[in-house]
Amino acid sequence: MSGIKEELVRGLTPRSLVISVSLLIISIIIGDIQWLYSEKPWVFHGWFVPFVYIILINEVLGRINKRLRLTSQELLVIFPSMFFAAGKNYVLAGITAGEIIFSELHWNLELTAFALNIGDLRDVFAELTPWFMFPTGPEGMEIARIIQEGLKPGEALNWGLLTVPILYWSAVMVLMFFIMQFLVFAIVGQPWTEVERLVFPMAVPYMYTINRAGDVDPATNKSRLFDLKDPRMKVFWAGLIVGILLTAIPALYEVFPPLAILEAFQWGETPVRFEPLVAALPGARGWACLIIAQALLWLLLPNEVYYTSIAMWIVFGVLYQWLGVMTGVIAYEPGMEYRWPWEAVPQWWAPLPYGLIATTGIMLGIGAWNLWFLRSRIKRLASVFKGGEDIVEHGLSMRFMTRFGVASILLFLILMVVTGVPVVIAVIFLALWFLWLVQVTRCWSEIWWHEGNFAVQGNIWNYYHNIGAAMGYWPMEATWEVPNMSYAWYATNRITFATSTWVVRHYPMGEGNLALLYKMAHYNKLDLKDLFTITLIIGVVGSVFATIWQIWML
Repeated sequence: MSGIKEELVRGLTPRSLVISVSLLIISIIIGDIQWLYSEKPWVFHGWFVPFVYIILINEVLGRINKRLRLTSQELLVIFPSMFFAAGKNYVLAGITAGEIIFSELHWNLELTAFALNIGDLRDVFAELTPWFMFPTGPEGMEIARIIQEGLKPGEALNWGLLTVPILYWSAVMVLMFFIMQFLVFAIVGQPWTEVERLVFPMAVPYMYTINRAGDVDPATNKSRLFDLKDPRMKVFWAGLIVGILLTAIPALYEVFPPLAILEAFQWGETPVRFEPLVAALPGARGWACLIIAQALLWLLLPNEVYYTSIAMWIVFGVLYQWLGVMTGVIAYEPGMEYRWPWEAVPQWWAPLPYGLIATTGIMLGIGAWNLWFLRSRIKRLASVFKGGEDIVEHGLSMRFMTRFGVASILLFLILMVVTGVPVVIAVIFLALWFLWLVQVTRCWSEIWWHEGNFAVQGNIWNYYHNIGAAMGYWPMEATWEVPNMSYAWYATNRITFATSTWVVRHYPMGEGNLALLYKMAHYNKLDLKDLFTITLIIGVVGSVFATIWQIWML
């Protein structure tokens, strides 16, 4: 057995496990109530406790009795449970942002329930949906109505008929999560952290804060995070105050619009309009979105990132769009310069849909390129998998991880085939999906969370639709008058949207978030076996419990 000998600290203790699971359950319960019954579910969509408050509570308890103080490693074990409930922005600001577990659930069991309540789709979904995805027959229609409208006095939900669908969709989410764990813990985590030494900008704030919180002066029993004699800590707390004021700007808009500043909204997005540019160059992209935390943390990145970003905006967003409008190649539409990137904008239009090229081709190319550069790593892991000398990285056995990963991939492939996805299509999908996961993980580790959406922006079905049609699994063409009623196509798309949509790419315990947690654990010398174990527990327990709880709440 080989590996780097180092001093690792266990963080998965009985008390940290109890606290972590308790916070997970409480967060899911309260967060789902906000998600379902708030007037702004895409803003206030997850209950959370900003981790800085947990650090403060930990310090108070530690000063009362030093045995009550959690170590940095125990704090890191607690961190993922809040991550799971609050969403991607928790690692930055301790607030919710965008995609959480509840929005992910909309793409599996709940999607069928809602579709069965839409007149134009009811019969189609009733005909195509199998019993293991959602209850069928009159009982299924009644369950769909209850999920959509809620229980009436005297009614009861037939949980017995929902048991298998809950288990099926939970299996889809859990196996998807297992593959993400395999990717991060076995393939990319060590080389990107120790060899390439990527910045992982979103991991930086709490990575250092948790580290300093656990650094206790034995003479005073006080954390050095609160040592104001240290100039660095003065800067830290001053920065925290400034950060609170800055992040209050979008909150003002959502809570009390008259106090809004700079049109900032939701989790901190501030629209920026370059009106002089548009006046001079009609058609040019004259709109940007400022996220304060991103602007600050990007100061840590190499200059090449800025040069590349600015160059791409000038070449494609400014010059191409302006020249296209001037020459008539691109049809001008009033206001097109200020639209969001997922709206009707030139990056999706002929003759050069550069956005589609990026999300459909370049996105997968980045994944393949990264795996190519990791080929020696993959060969070593293959040797370990076949019985060669084990590699233990920061307490985690790569023999276990490779066998765990291969088993997860095979089980997911079997699940797809049993669902009804043709074997050839399942293999193609899984290969492309894995490349997409690599690209997403790289994006989070090196830059930010602004990677492409595989199921929609990436148009993944372009890769396998014609192949399946040529093999007779579904028709080549379909219209509203003559729809595609192939079950194989339906099953393929249900798996696609359950694993590859906008919300899934930001799955609370997904590949990007796991990469950030890996970096935080590596820096704080947490035994990676503990991080793997707690994320597995949270991913499995959280996914199943959130599914059951949300159905009950609906």
